[in-house]
Amino acid sequence: MTGLYRGNIRATMLPLLLLFLLSGSCSQEQPANIEPIITALDAAEITRNEATVGAKVELRGSGKLSSFRFRYGDSESMESTTRDITPMSSEMSIRLTGLKPGTTYYFCGEGENSGSQAVIRSRRLSFRTEPNTVPTVTETATLSSGPTGIITGFTISDNGGDMIIDAGCDVTDSGSSQTVRHSLPQNQISTGEKRIYIGGLSSGHEYKITPFAKNAIGESFGESITFSARNSISLHEAGQLETVIGSEKVSLETLVISGKMNGADFHFLRKMLGAPLLTAEMPSVNCFDNVDISDVTVVEGGSPFNGSHYTENNVIVTRLFADCVNLKNISLPATATAVRRDAFLNCEKLETIEIPANAKEVGHSSGCASLRSIDVSSANEIFKSVDGVLFNSAATEILWFPLGKEGEFSIPETMTDIGENALRGARITSLKLPNNLKKLGRGAFSESSLVEISIPDGITNIPEALFQGCSDLKTVRIGNGIRSIGSYAFDGCTLMDLYIESEFPPVVNRDAFSAKDTELFSRCLLHVHAGSAKLYKNHAQWKSFVNITEDK
Repeated sequence: MTGLYRGNIRATMLPLLLLFLLSGSCSQEQPANIEPIITALDAAEITRNEATVGAKVELRGSGKLSSFRFRYGDSESMESTTRDITPMSSEMSIRLTGLKPGTTYYFCGEGENSGSQAVIRSRRLSFRTEPNTVPTVTETATLSSGPTGIITGFTISDNGGDMIIDAGCDVTDSGSSQTVRHSLPQNQISTGEKRIYIGGLSSGHEYKITPFAKNAIGESFGESITFSARNSISLHEAGQLETVIGSEKVSLETLVISGKMNGADFHFLRKMLGAPLLTAEMPSVNCFDNVDISDVTVVEGGSPFNGSHYTENNVIVTRLFADCVNLKNISLPATATAVRRDAFLNCEKLETIEIPANAKEVGHSSGCASLRSIDVSSANEIFKSVDGVLFNSAATEILWFPLGKEGEFSIPETMTDIGENALRGARITSLKLPNNLKKLGRGAFSESSLVEISIPDGITNIPEALFQGCSDLKTVRIGNGIRSIGSYAFDGCTLMDLYIESEFPPVVNRDAFSAKDTELFSRCLLHVHAGSAKLYKNHAQWKSFVNITEDK
């Protein structure tokens, strides 16, 4: 065979051989179990002590993972593993906790092929946790304040990854630039909401108060506030009055308080106003006589303010200021809806009270011998003050006549009735009654300091005990409408002149005049209507007057 022939055979057979090999190769089946591919994903949400690691799993053929976990550690050997995760999706993740701050960690995804049980891993990735830092402190806020002290609050929201070793507030006097550090007690140094009392400040000075927190890394500061030590007290939370005033002597002309006050606050306030102390109770170093609580909201709660008496929301309850012997003037809370009877019982030095705008109920208090004026907010639609006397808004009824009011007083023309005991114990010496007055209540002027008074024609009855105990009463003029005079009407009066304009003698109770004053009938001159003297002299009771004269 020639060489040319052999070359042609080779050239012909080579493609056939390649075709045979290729056809044989394509006829073989693809392997049924191909290992999945695991791809680690970059770590996310990295903090000082935690991080989220993840991985993507790509399945090929019928191959799958029977189990999956993450390996991790602060060395490339990744000595720690997470719990096994049942593969449920193409991407899996887990949160790593308990990591060390400022440390490089390595991790990878790891699983077992369900077919071969071979362990498959992703390539190794790494991340670095955040390092420890100084604590994080919020701005401070005023919780309550007094003339020389303040309760301030702030929050340590993060310790920076290390134990806090000191926290509190730096207080800088703006005038001298001197800073004093006030630290919290050791048992309160931790993260969370904090409050601290800063006392001993100088009235009239302005201070910058800056919260701070410190750990081994360093210290950080919150935003400052400015506080001016003024002659007022602000209570952002009830129950803090004693704390903000403290045990230091405070010199104020008027104690001005704003904010919330409960039973504990009023108990301390009563001590400063001279109320009797409870057993083994120490007196207050401060003493006040003028109080402005118009910006206070009275709330229930706290300890009883006086024995077993408790506060109520927006109410000046009975005995709240009872026996506060130092109290002279007070402005009541604008939010108060009621001032209960005897709220100021036996406040013997009390001179003025201001009834607030929202008050719908006011009861008078006994024993306020010095009370000269009861004022009412111009915004109040229920009550009205006329020359210091408390009336209803239409001025048709006297609700509380201040016992310390002196001199003369004119009842408004709108009055038709004067209620029972309305002016009992009043110090006024002369009282002008309106012409359209129709009725006088029992004991209305009893025990007062009246020296003289005229009863208008519209009054038909002098009620029981009307002037009882009026030891200064000398002159009484009674109009022509009178028909009867009740028992004890003039009991205890030192009458000198009694004028009765009625032509016919009114019915008079035999006990109308004091039986103890045996000289009354001989001392007092009875003035009667012209031409009526004979009728009076022949009357069973009126004839007791030795001196009866007719007036023209």
